[in-house]
Amino acid sequence: MNKVTAVFTDALKPWRRSHIRRLRDSELQRSEVLLAETQGISHTGSFGWSVASGEIYWSAETYNVFQYDRVAKPTLEMILQRSHPDDRDLVQQAVDRASETGADFDLEHRLLMPDGSVKHLHVSARTFTTSSGDIEFVGAVRDVTAAKQAEEKNRQDEHELRRITDAIPHTIIVLDPKGNAVYANQTTLDDTGLTMQEVLTTDFHARVYHPEELEIVLKDREKGLARGLPFEIEQRVLWKDGKYRWFLSRYNPFRDERGRLVRWYATGTDIEDRKVAEQHLQNENVAL
Repeated sequence: MNKVTAVFTDALKPWRRSHIRRLRDSELQRSEVLLAETQGISHTGSFGWSVASGEIYWSAETYNVFQYDRVAKPTLEMILQRSHPDDRDLVQQAVDRASETGADFDLEHRLLMPDGSVKHLHVSARTFTTSSGDIEFVGAVRDVTAAKQAEEKNRQDEHELRRITDAIPHTIIVLDPKGNAVYANQTTLDDTGLTMQEVLTTDFHARVYHPEELEIVLKDREKGLARGLPFEIEQRVLWKDGKYRWFLSRYNPFRDERGRLVRWYATGTDIEDRKVAEQHLQNENVAL
């Protein structure tokens, strides 16, 4: 390196350091903007809490979740003030336990907002010890109100559906994606003489299907469930009078808006008369 190059390089050093700082500041600002946008989209805020000093840090989205002005310095009293009266003791106990034990915590509770609306929160935090030996927490606050409302609507819809199926004079059994019974309508209980608990047991099919057809019916059922498409099976079912009757079971899958299989609906139709007629016709043909 000659003298001219050395002088030129030395002259560039301050500019290079300044340029590197600007790049780092720009990257930091970009990261902060992305983090804020991500938290806003997911309705998830972050927080920090120093047990020793009592100091609490909230991200912008955490302020939004609790609906406090960002000029306010967050405190435990502010959290309790927003907490739903029925959940306030739960929150206080979680705070006390965390400050005493320094253990991670995870809880769900509600907020009662100034306009009377209710929010559902999922709060989780992890603990760490600083170099000075103080305990601090970092965590996330997620607004899960929409999910809770969806769950409640699903429960209401399922309750209404059960009321409707109980009024239908056909056997109906609701299954989970794996084919396990989760509900049977009143007609099923009346015709089989079984209780709801007995229908939901794993040996239900062994109790009601005819022993001669049990193995093959279960295999056909398993194949149909694996395909995830509607299918039918004929089998004899034990009735409460101790006699077997032929039934046609139709299995129909139910999928959510994302196409995920969430339920099977199995309906049973009594075909005893048809099967008797078929057997009678077969006997006549054999005789002829």
